[in-house]
Amino acid sequence: FQGSLVCDDYAGYKALFKQQKINEAGCWAHARRKWISRSEINSDRPKMHHLLQEFKAWLLTQRQQLMNSDVTAKAMDYLLRRWVAFTIHLSDARIPIDNNAVENAIRPLAPGAQELAVCRQPASR
Repeated sequence: FQGSLVCDDYAGYKALFKQQKINEAGCWAHARRKWISRSEINSDRPKMHHLLQEFKAWLLTQRQQLMNSDVTAKAMDYLLRRWVAFTIHLSDARIPIDNNAVENAIRPLAPGAQELAVCRQPASR
């Protein structure tokens, strides 16, 4: 596979990006929930680029005022640490802003996997 992978910050994906054949594309569904409405993200790309640049400047300014242990600081760090991944969709219209479609498609599989994991655990005595 060669191209872009829309994903969250799961550590298991990092090895794929080191090979430089796969671009990390940040999933805005994971980051935007408390910051930007979906309607703003779906607007035209030039406007979105401008909004995101303003947002990044605001994040950098506000982040300096928070302690590292603050929940809001951690949300800001998540975005700032992966800023390139969260803005890659602006340069390539084929890249979606989130991976909700994939997550919704695999969600029905998750309960079965969890039940199987419970069945495989040794009985406690």
